Amino acid sequence: MKTKVFVLFCLIFYLSGCAQYMDRPPTAIGDEATYLEKAMATPLTFSITKEKAEEAWGRINGFIGQYSSMKIQTASQYIIQTYNPSDTIHYGYSANRAQKGDEYEFSVSCFSGGGFGGVKKIPNQNAHILAHYALTGEIIPHLVVQ
Repeated sequence: MKTKVFVLFCLIFYLSGCAQYMDRPPTAIGDEATYLEKAMATPLTFSITKEKAEEAWGRINGFIGQYSSMKIQTASQYIIQTYNPSDTIHYGYSANRAQKGDEYEFSVSCFSGGGFGGVKKIPNQNAHILAHYALTGEIIPHLVVQ
């Protein structure tokens, strides 16, 4: 009995250690690294003029539809929300916008599920790539982890 408990404990310890290595976004070099630096510097909450808001919202909607591993649960003029992932290998998204005077304020996020609150680095990178894409239209698709 002690051996089984020990083996189970070792397996859990091993898998929890592996989880930190699974949370590694793709490595970028050269022009991709420059793009990724710009994307990671893009805030996840940002404002856009009224004239460019529809284009940005369309990009956000298209990005989530294409790159999320979870189905869209809610989509309206002001919110897009996927179902919540139940494990660390799937990524969900949330985006919203609100009119603030002559501008729209946007907020985007990406998240995973599973034990220990999911992974953090990959969803963070995905969210910044989404924000950058919404603002600029620039994307390097293989840097988005699906």
